[in-house]
Amino acid sequence: MFRIHKLVNRIRSAILIGAILVVSCSFPAISCGQTAGVFDAAIEQSQSKVVKIFGAGAGRVEGYATGIVASEEGHILTMQGVFLDGGNVRVLLHDGREFDAAILKRNRETQLALLKIQAETPEHFEISAEEVGEKGDWVIALTNAFKVADKDEPLSVMLGVIALRTSMDARLNRRDVAYRGDLVLIDAITSNPGAGGGAVVLTDGRLVGMVGKIINSSDTNTRLNYAVPGSELAAFMEGDSRESAVAEEDSTGPPELGIVIFRHGGRNSPAYIDRVRRGGPAAEAGLRSDDMIITLGGEKVGTVREFDEVLESLRVDNEVIVVVKRGVDVIRVPLTLSADDPAEPDTDSTDEGTDTESLEPDESDDSTSVILMSRDVYTSLAAGSVQDDEEADSRQTLEAMMLTTRALRGAVERVRPSLVTIESFGGVSAVQGRIGGIRSQGEGNTTGVLISSDGLVVTSTFNFIQRPPVITVVTHDGQRRVAKMLGRDDTRKICLLKIEDVSDMQVPEFIDPEELQIGQWAISAGVGYGDTNPAVSMGIISATNRVGGRAVQTDANISPANYGGPLLDIEGRLIGICVPMNPQSQAVGAGVEWYDSGIGFAVPLHGLDHVIDRLKNGEEVEPAFLGILAVPNRSGDGLFIEQIVEGSAAEEAGLNRGDRITGLNGEEVGDIMKLKTMLNRFEAGREIELTFIPADEEDEKTVSIVLGSAQQSGEAPSPLEPPRIR
Repeated sequence: MFRIHKLVNRIRSAILIGAILVVSCSFPAISCGQTAGVFDAAIEQSQSKVVKIFGAGAGRVEGYATGIVASEEGHILTMQGVFLDGGNVRVLLHDGREFDAAILKRNRETQLALLKIQAETPEHFEISAEEVGEKGDWVIALTNAFKVADKDEPLSVMLGVIALRTSMDARLNRRDVAYRGDLVLIDAITSNPGAGGGAVVLTDGRLVGMVGKIINSSDTNTRLNYAVPGSELAAFMEGDSRESAVAEEDSTGPPELGIVIFRHGGRNSPAYIDRVRRGGPAAEAGLRSDDMIITLGGEKVGTVREFDEVLESLRVDNEVIVVVKRGVDVIRVPLTLSADDPAEPDTDSTDEGTDTESLEPDESDDSTSVILMSRDVYTSLAAGSVQDDEEADSRQTLEAMMLTTRALRGAVERVRPSLVTIESFGGVSAVQGRIGGIRSQGEGNTTGVLISSDGLVVTSTFNFIQRPPVITVVTHDGQRRVAKMLGRDDTRKICLLKIEDVSDMQVPEFIDPEELQIGQWAISAGVGYGDTNPAVSMGIISATNRVGGRAVQTDANISPANYGGPLLDIEGRLIGICVPMNPQSQAVGAGVEWYDSGIGFAVPLHGLDHVIDRLKNGEEVEPAFLGILAVPNRSGDGLFIEQIVEGSAAEEAGLNRGDRITGLNGEEVGDIMKLKTMLNRFEAGREIELTFIPADEEDEKTVSIVLGSAQQSGEAPSPLEPPRIR
C-alpha cells in the first residue's frame, strides 16, 4: 500500500554513521548511555509548536494532516490536501484545545496553505528565509502520520539527516499538480499519510522546513522524503499566492524541446531523437539525432509514451536535466525549455564543442552522494588534512559515532543468545514466506525472545493466525526444537510458546518503561529471514504509551521478519516485543500495512506478569468489552448510554440506558474517544471502577465492573472490524 523506498531503510545505518561526517556539527560527543540526549530539548520545544489538523476526507484519502504554528497570532502553515476542501477545518493544539480554522491562501506550486485560528499562539516557530541546516546534520521530524497521535498525545518523532538541498519540478503521482521550488531531502521516513505539514528541526530546535506532500514514483516504486525549506515558507507567508500565475502557465500547453521523437516504432518503443531543430533548446544543448532519452527533468523515460507524459508536466522557462545514451556513452545536459518551435529548419547537431558531460559527480554538483562525501571526509580525517576547528569537531563526531556503532553491536551481541527463529508448519496459506516485501500472516519464519531459562518464548501472533499444529524453534546455537503454543494475547498481539526439554537458557534484561525517553536510541533485531545472525535496524523512541498505553513507538525499521523480535536500548536491555499495531483498529491484521513506514510498535513486558501467568495457563487474552453504545452529552460533561448489549459486563453491573458516565478509575471521561482510549488499556477479565450518574438522578455512583469480551456477550466482531459498541 505504501510505496516507500526500501533501499533507504537498508542503508539507513550507513547513512547515519557516514553522512554525519560531512559537516562540522555543533553537538557534543554522543553518549552510549540511556538516551541520545542531544535530541531531547529539541523534541520537547517543538512538540508545542506542531498541531494536528482535521477536515474533509474523500474515499480512501483520510481527512487529516499536520501543521506548524507560524506566528503569535494563530497562523498555521500546512500542506494542501482534501482535508481543506470540506469547509470545516479544525486545528488541535498540543494541549488538546481545538479551534475552527479559516483558509487564508494557498500556493499551487509548492502546495503550501496558510490557516488562521482565533487564538494566541505564543509558542511558534521562527520562519527564516535563511538556510537552516547543512548536508549531514541530524534532523528530527515531528508529524501525525497515520493519525497515530490522538487528542493531546505527543506527535510521532523520527530521526534522520539532511541528505541534500536541491530544487525540483516534480509531479505527484503523475495525476496531481507539480511541486516547483526548493526542497531539503532527508532520510527520515516522513512520506506517509497525515505527515505532510509536520516540522523538521535541527538538534537545537531551529526549523529546517516543513514535511511536504507525498511525491511518489510509480516507475521506481519509491517515495521522496523531503521538507519545504524555510525560504519557501517565508516567501509564501510574505507574498501573494501564485495560483493565477501557475494557471496562466498551464494554459500555454507543453513546452518545446526543439526535437522530433521517432514514433514509427509505437508508443512503447524507446524515445529516440529523430531530428533536432536548429536554434532550439536541444540544439543549443548539443543533443543529436539517434540519442536515446533516458531521463527528462529527473523522471525516467523508458518509452515514447512516458516521454510525452513527462513533457506534459513541465513548464516553459524551466531548466531541466536531460540524460541520453549516445552509443556506449551516457550524456547529461542542462537545457531551458522554450514556448515556441524554432523557426530554423531541422538539422543534426554535431558541434563537438558543445558543453556536455557524463554522469560523473563533480564539486559543483550538489547531488553527489552523501556517502561518497562522508568517505572523502573520513579519508581526510585519517590523513590529518582537515584543519583547525573543523578537524576537532569532525574528529569528535567520528569518535562519537564509532562509540555508538560499537555500543549497537554490543547490545545485539548481548541479546543474541535469547533470540530464536520460529517456524510453523500446516494450517497456513503458503508454505514459504516472501522475502523482500510485505508477507501475509501465516507465511514464513518469524522471531521470538526467550523470557525464562526453562524455554518460555514470547513472540508476535503475526504468524499464527491459522493456528499451525506444528511449531519449531531454532536457537542461537542452531539447534532445532519442538515448541508448543500456550496462550495468546490479542490485545497486545503477543503469544507465549514453550520449548520442550531445555534448561539454562539465557534471557535478556528488561528495562522499566518509566526509564524510556522520547529521542533515546532504539534497536530492532530479528532472525526471521533464516540467518543465524540478526538483522538490525537503529532508530529512536518516537513516543511512549501508545495504543492505550500498551506500546512504545519507534522509527527503527520493523519488518515482518522481526515481528516477535526485541526492541532494545543501547545497552542491550529489552524495551519490548516488536509487533504490528494500529491504534485505530484491533482487527487481526491491523498494523501490518505500516511495514517500512517509519512507524513501528513494541510491547513492553515489564510489569506484565499477570498477562504472562494467564498465557502460561492456556488462556487467550481478548480485548475488553464493556457493552455500551455511548453518545456525547451536548449540555455538559460525561457520556450518555444510548444502548446496552444484552449479557455484557455493563448489563451485569446494572447500568441502564440514560445513565451518564463521568469517570473511569478516578479519571474524568471527557468524550467518546477518551473513553475508548481508556478502555483500550485493559483486556477482558480486568476489573475497573466506573463512575456514573443514573438517569433522572443527580448524585454520582461508582460501580466495580469485570470487563468481558465481545465473544462472551454474543457480539463477536468481524475479523476485520473492531466492535462498534465498546
